[in-house]
Amino acid sequence: MTSDSSTIEAAQSWLESVLSRLGIEASVVQEKPKVCQEHFQDFGGTWFKISTDHLSPEIVEQLIGDRGQHLEALQVLMNATFNPDPESPEHIFTLDAHQYRANRYEQLLEMAHQAAEQVRETQQEVVMPMLSSVERKLVHTLFVEDQDLETVSRGQDRDRRLVLCPVQLS
Repeated sequence: MTSDSSTIEAAQSWLESVLSRLGIEASVVQEKPKVCQEHFQDFGGTWFKISTDHLSPEIVEQLIGDRGQHLEALQVLMNATFNPDPESPEHIFTLDAHQYRANRYEQLLEMAHQAAEQVRETQQEVVMPMLSSVERKLVHTLFVEDQDLETVSRGQDRDRRLVLCPVQLS
C-alpha cells in the first residue's frame, strides 16, 4: 500500500503537531528500518521515525510506553485520522521511536524462525507468546509462502495467540 506525497507530508505534519502539543519537541523523518527492508518488504506502509536523540530517557520512555503502548496509540490515531474507512485503508503508517519497533521486529523475526525450526523438527505445533494484532499479522506474512507450515490465530481478545503448525500432507 503506497501513500501519495501530499498525504505523507500531511501525516508527518500532523504527528509533529501532536508531539508538540504533548510537550515533545522532536523531528519526524520518513525512514523504514533495515529489518523491514530486508525481511518484511512493504509491511507497515510508510514509516515515520521520531527522533529521540535530544530527549531525556524519561521522555523517551513516556513516548514509547509499556511494551510500546503509547507509540501504538499514536499510530492508531494517525491511521484513523488518515483512513476514515478502516475496512479499506488507503494509507498505512507505522511509527517508531528510539528504534523500539525495529528492535521488536528483529525479536519477532528471531522468535518466529526458532518456532518454525521447532515445528519442522518435531512436527508439533508451537504457540507463540502474546503478540499484538499487528505482530501476529507480521508473523503470518513471514510464512505465507512456506509449503511445510502454516500459521493460525486462536483464541479471543487478550487470549488470542498465533500458532505455527506443520502442514498435514494427505
